[in-house]
Amino acid sequence: MRHSLLIKTSGFCGVTLPIFTFLFILRSMSRVTGFSWTENAISDLGRIGYGTSYFNFGLIIIGILLLVFSIGLNLALKTQRVGPTVFALSAIYLVGVGIYPLPTSEHIDLSGLFFIAFTFGFLVFGIKNYKNQVDFLKKMGGFALIVVAFAAIAPISLIFVSGIAIPEAMMLFPGFIWCFVFGIYMILSKF
Repeated sequence: MRHSLLIKTSGFCGVTLPIFTFLFILRSMSRVTGFSWTENAISDLGRIGYGTSYFNFGLIIIGILLLVFSIGLNLALKTQRVGPTVFALSAIYLVGVGIYPLPTSEHIDLSGLFFIAFTFGFLVFGIKNYKNQVDFLKKMGGFALIVVAFAAIAPISLIFVSGIAIPEAMMLFPGFIWCFVFGIYMILSKF
């Protein structure tokens, strides 16, 4: 019973991830003049002296939501610990990204580690589940591999733009949509 409640709460966190992410980014963009998707990084929305601390606070909240989602995912997928654990690690890195805004060197390191761990978590989940006997997990395994494909092709967009906001979004948003879908499953399923 207790695990079931935690899984459902975690599912709710997964559902809210893309919603809060969009809201924090849109609200921060309304407060920061001169932000450009083609010339900036998303983290510039929280850059010291340019952005708003509101964005950094949002990253911390989003990281905590991802961490709680990862814990519930770990409980829901009893035989699969690596993917959810890597997601939890990426969540900790994301909290760090919010604590250390640009231009700190910690921000650059933590941001890179977040994107690597986040993508690796999807790779592990995708490889483990794309041939799963459970239809939903099989579909989510395929979806996870699509998220990895987006992350792999995201750097190609740098040919056309000078900023990294678009490649970052290509890596982040498909993953958070995956969390949204899996979160609904966690809320509606019996564990």
